[in-house]
Amino acid sequence: MTGHGATLLGPGHISHAGKGKTYLGVLDPSLEERAHEIARVFKDAEIETEVACNIEEHIWDKLFANVGINALTALTDMKNGELIDHPETVRLMEALVSEAVEVARKKGIRIEGDPVEKVKGVAEATRKNRSSMGQDFDYRRQTEIDAINGALVLEAGRLGVAVPVNQAITDLVKIIEKRFSVPSELKF
Repeated sequence: MTGHGATLLGPGHISHAGKGKTYLGVLDPSLEERAHEIARVFKDAEIETEVACNIEEHIWDKLFANVGINALTALTDMKNGELIDHPETVRLMEALVSEAVEVARKKGIRIEGDPVEKVKGVAEATRKNRSSMGQDFDYRRQTEIDAINGALVLEAGRLGVAVPVNQAITDLVKIIEKRFSVPSELKF
C-alpha cells in the first residue's frame, strides 16, 4: 500500500504529485524476510517504506481516502483539494467515509483517529492532484469504481450494513462509464 500520488500529464509523462509512506504486508509469515529485503531496496531508492504486520488497517486507511475522494472528483470534474472548498462535496465526502468506517468497524478493523478528518487532510495535502478516477473520466476510460466504492458496497451487503451514499455514487460512475463505449452519435 502506498501513499504516493501521480497525475498523468500525457503519454509517457507523469507528475509525481504526492509523496507518502509505502507499507509492505505479508499474509504468509514465511515471506516476511522477503518483504524486509524489498523494503530495504525501496529505502535505498529513498522511498519511505515499512513492513507492517497490520497491513489490513493501512489498506482500510487508504480505502477511506479513495472512497471519499476519487469518485467525487470524477463526478464533479474537480481536483482533490477543490472538494473541501464546497459544502456540498464536503457533506458527500463525510457521508462516503462515514459509511466506509461503519463497514470497517463491523469487520473488526482497528481505526485510529478520525478518518473523515484524515481524508479531508489528504484532499488538502493533494489539493492540486487529479485523482486516478478523475483522470479515467478525463480520458473516457473505465474506472476502478468496482475496487473502491463498489467493493465497499458489496462488503457492506455481506455484513448487512446500509451504505446508500456509496451505492448512489457507484451507480452514477457506472452509468457514466457506459457512455464511454457508446459511439458519439448515440450519446445522450
